[in-house]
Amino acid sequence: MKKLSVSYLYLLLTVSSYTYANSDLGISEFNAPEELTALSELNTGNDNHAIVELTNSTNSSVIILQNNVNGAGSNKAKVQQTGYENNAIIAQVGSSNIGLVIQDGINNHASLEQWGANHEGAIIQNGNDNIAHLKQTGNGKKNAVNQTGDSNIAAAVNKSNGAGFSINQTGNQGIILVNGMDRFISIIN
Repeated sequence: MKKLSVSYLYLLLTVSSYTYANSDLGISEFNAPEELTALSELNTGNDNHAIVELTNSTNSSVIILQNNVNGAGSNKAKVQQTGYENNAIIAQVGSSNIGLVIQDGINNHASLEQWGANHEGAIIQNGNDNIAHLKQTGNGKKNAVNQTGDSNIAAAVNKSNGAGFSINQTGNQGIILVNGMDRFISIIN
């Protein structure tokens, strides 16, 4: 059932036409996780940098793909996993992007894609059976998905002209968000 849900969300995000609200859904500031801030302060010159930390992690996978397209500013990625059967993917194409995935639990799936420059993105999952997909394009986006509890689903795309957003889920919640409004959106469930 989970695999069907993931496939359905990816299909929905790639082939459907997007609509979004005309009014703010709640405006807040982007609060970067401590780990993301520490990663942004890491000086790697123009080289890409990746950190993977596994603690009591079994049957889990981590994939990090980084391509510094124009050679200016490094991409930085960090994945922390605790538990088993967790899967994390970070793909960054561009320069000066910072990505973070933290998973603590069982059977969590996280996918973070950043295309462009100067993005900050984080997916934090504390619980079981959570699914999160975050994609950012353009430049300078700051977005976070924080899932606590079990069976949360979030699929978010921040288009080129969109501002930042923050999604906080506490269990059994699903959100699909496409932000092209050039406004910061904060959703707390």
